[in-house]
Amino acid sequence: VFDRPWLAMLGVLIVLGSQAYRAEWFTHTFRYTLQCLCFVPIFVCAMSRPTAFPFTALNWKWVQWIGGVSYGLYLYHYLVIALLAEYLRLSRPLVLIVTLAISLPLCALSERLIERPAARLRKRFS
Repeated sequence: VFDRPWLAMLGVLIVLGSQAYRAEWFTHTFRYTLQCLCFVPIFVCAMSRPTAFPFTALNWKWVQWIGGVSYGLYLYHYLVIALLAEYLRLSRPLVLIVTLAISLPLCALSERLIERPAARLRKRFS
């Protein structure tokens, strides 16, 4: 029932609208629930139509690589931003560029030196 492109488009529009709407009561309560519900038809369409636009981008090698290191990116990006803010005064676009330039190699190292060995250990002991 969720494999309907119009539902996926509606989900995208609601997610974008919820990002734009900045009322405090909404951003700290209902927004995340609404966004999670809206991602369901988007994910279902992406899985059931992998060759349809715009989901073909998910098959690009660099996008798959980002997906592989995304957990590390989630963990490390804030630390990098905090350190940049503490020691350097950079414009927002430059903070983004420098954060990615530091975080992506850090994530690649973390994935290779921590996550892969931990996954092997998990398989070994489970």
